[in-house]
Amino acid sequence: MRALARITTALATASVALTLAAPGAQALDLATDAPVVTNDSIEVYPFGMAVIDVLANDVDPGDPDGSQLALCRLPAVDLDSISNPSDLPPVVAGDAAGFLGPEDSMMVLAMRGRLAQPVVVDYYVCNTTYLTPATLTVTMRTTEPVTVHKVPGKPGRLRVTNHNDKQVRWMWFGRHGGGGGSVPAHATRTMRVHTATVRWMAMIGGAYNSGLADRGVVRNVKIDPRDAKPAKPAKGEQRLPASVRALLQRLG
Repeated sequence: MRALARITTALATASVALTLAAPGAQALDLATDAPVVTNDSIEVYPFGMAVIDVLANDVDPGDPDGSQLALCRLPAVDLDSISNPSDLPPVVAGDAAGFLGPEDSMMVLAMRGRLAQPVVVDYYVCNTTYLTPATLTVTMRTTEPVTVHKVPGKPGRLRVTNHNDKQVRWMWFGRHGGGGGSVPAHATRTMRVHTATVRWMAMIGGAYNSGLADRGVVRNVKIDPRDAKPAKPAKGEQRLPASVRALLQRLG
């Protein structure tokens, strides 16, 4: 529910910012002063968030530097009808509003682990007078597995192998907290854990396009006696923030 609350807050903030973005826009008009748009596309990660500057390839004939262009009329989400994440559409888009990304860029949230087909987001680009329709086509990136195994003879140690072409941030969550570390592309790292049942996820991507590469559960992990009680993370490890623990719980 914390994950849902953060998504709801982000959507509400984006909605307010969108309302304020271009108060002078009028009804659709094909006049020569209307914005000239180029439709965009983006690949997102499973359960990911991406930010894209959809205005970068659009032109305002009356203002060559494009400073008057803004996002308008993005698809609305009825927040009152949402009681859990499954009520959301596969893809949710909003104005990043300068908080989640550069000003006047679009935020895209993937609410599923896969998309059966591309999702087309309809919106408008506006200047101070006119609106022009535009689309953003959203597809999903393919990720490779991240495998996690217990290390024979070494209590409290898991061997994590990343089969992706990019680094992943491996994070675990258990009864006594959590932790994690980075695993380079096509590499293996040994991670210390201190709980018998380990729920984990591997995040992939960068600041403006990231998501879930893989997730899973490892059970019946033997505990190192030195980790029988919660301990400080080892060098290079970090405790999981509450937001990440909430996402792990939501993903099951």
